[in-house]
Amino acid sequence: MSTTTTTVTPSTTTNSNSHKLILKKTLTEALNNITGNTGTILLIPQKHLVKILNGIIKYSELTQIINVEKIITEYIPEATNNNITLLYDIRSFKPISSDIIIDANIKNIIYCTWGEHLEEERFFVRKIFEMQDSGSSNEDARMEMNLIPWCMLPIEVDANVYITDACTDISNTTTTIASNCNDNSNNNKMVELYNLENGIFQLIKTLDIWKINKVIYSTNNNDENDNDRFMDRLIKNFKNTGMLKSSTVSSNDDLNIIVIDRNVDNLTPLLTQLTYQGIITEVNASATINTPDNNTFNELKYKNFGDIGPILNDKLVELSALKKDIKNKNTSSGSTSDLHNILFKKLPDLENLQKDLSKNVELSHLLLTEYEKQGIDEFVNIEQDLLMSLGAIGISGSAKNSSMDYKSFKLKIISLLLMGGGDGTNIAMLPRLLRLIYIHKLLYANSNNIEELMNLIVDHYGAETLKKISVPEYICSTAMDTTNTLSGNGNMLKLMKKLEYIPNVEDNNNATVNNNTLSYAYCGIVPIITRILQYSLKYSCTTPTLKHVRDLNNILKIKEWGNSSNSGSNGTNPTLLVVIIGGITFSELSTIKKAYNNGTFNNSKQNTKHNDNNMIIISNNIIDGNNLVLK
Repeated sequence: MSTTTTTVTPSTTTNSNSHKLILKKTLTEALNNITGNTGTILLIPQKHLVKILNGIIKYSELTQIINVEKIITEYIPEATNNNITLLYDIRSFKPISSDIIIDANIKNIIYCTWGEHLEEERFFVRKIFEMQDSGSSNEDARMEMNLIPWCMLPIEVDANVYITDACTDISNTTTTIASNCNDNSNNNKMVELYNLENGIFQLIKTLDIWKINKVIYSTNNNDENDNDRFMDRLIKNFKNTGMLKSSTVSSNDDLNIIVIDRNVDNLTPLLTQLTYQGIITEVNASATINTPDNNTFNELKYKNFGDIGPILNDKLVELSALKKDIKNKNTSSGSTSDLHNILFKKLPDLENLQKDLSKNVELSHLLLTEYEKQGIDEFVNIEQDLLMSLGAIGISGSAKNSSMDYKSFKLKIISLLLMGGGDGTNIAMLPRLLRLIYIHKLLYANSNNIEELMNLIVDHYGAETLKKISVPEYICSTAMDTTNTLSGNGNMLKLMKKLEYIPNVEDNNNATVNNNTLSYAYCGIVPIITRILQYSLKYSCTTPTLKHVRDLNNILKIKEWGNSSNSGSNGTNPTLLVVIIGGITFSELSTIKKAYNNGTFNNSKQNTKHNDNNMIIISNNIIDGNNLVLK
């Protein structure tokens, strides 16, 4: 295809706070390369792109950059003129109908790219916009088409937390994540890894860090798989670009990378999240609750939801005292400058704080109402009963001597089904029921029991009802897929025992990585991903390693590249990039940030506290139990 291609690349120096500004800048540069003197209609057929635009630029600003007459999401010939610019995200690897391009006479196509013009991407750009017919008019369209790349960055979902799924919903109105654009699950995996790989390089480029001190990779799969090949490509590129160091001396300009495969812990995402942010995700299975974007929420979102009420109450009492104090100073002060400061600075600040607190008080009451209405507490109690079995896990096998045997668990499931309505209309309860069944499966790995429980689900809701929503196919057919990624795994149970998934309360003051305060985000457990990060930095803040953790190599497949020296801290504090392959939950993020900032990523002798800016987390997506079981 003969086209004009204009390259637009982001600045190579930035920080996470300027993320949206960079996207806005590169979009502006792309829009300025549109050819034609008259006004244009912006055609954006992918919903996730509309939301990205809403997050970075106002419509009035678009009209100032170029004469945008309107934005449409669907091409309707009779409702549009011939001057249309297409904005399309090729990172979804989903072709667009060539008929639209021809019929709409599109001359300008802005396509989203990671900025690295790899052979696969160049090939796919051609395939996406390829004209099928060979007529002269189509040939003319090919010759005149102007392809303009819009270089993207990973999407920032929190301070120094990025995701690379091209179809992610980043609007402030929801915490649920859109499913991948491509319908083929095998292709999904390859697309996700492709985007994660390119997102990592784009992020490193924006950090302006070109030396990697150490890379660690841990997975719970001994067989060669797509994630291993992803790591091989990553390391090869690091070596080819000269980024991976061989020196044994680390510096503040270095980058340490810890890559963890999601399969080391498939249990935690199924559990109920108990942080403020996590509870919003949980109740949104049945209700749509907007996430506030204010300082108070951002300060409290990673705390246990049970603490939110008392904290908000204390803040309101403190605010009332401050307002009273200012009022007293206002009546007694004779200084004009003091009065001006009170009237035009302090009072407006306090009024804004009052609004923030009021919104969070209202939200917390709404969440508590929904939490009780949906009976989530009953599910949490069952989770705790199932997790108690982990205390009896031996080094060799699955859960035994549980306080809840299979018969009792089955009765609990039946009771919950009846609680949801005997006619099966309460479909919103389905994902929570499936999560409980998968938790049981991970702990017991009994396929016969699972098949019986699945039959209960199908009998209650009906196969036809289930087919109307996005549930795994095997539920509708009642045949259990034993190869599912959530299948029980003996190694995972051994890992939970080894890394104190359930903290030992009697060992709270032990000078190890054990920190019971991290169990607040779930019902008494510390996520394995957080534990692996703690152990990686236990012996050195500057050069992470898992080699000193006894017997861990017998449970996980661990690979390490780069600096071979594992000496203690030398006063440097390299940036830490944490890569989670397969997604991460908000509550897992909470424990990672808390552990890192509190200095529990190393032993108590060092007790080095870190600045949150020194750690960056990147993953495919934000996940939760519901979007794991509703494929």
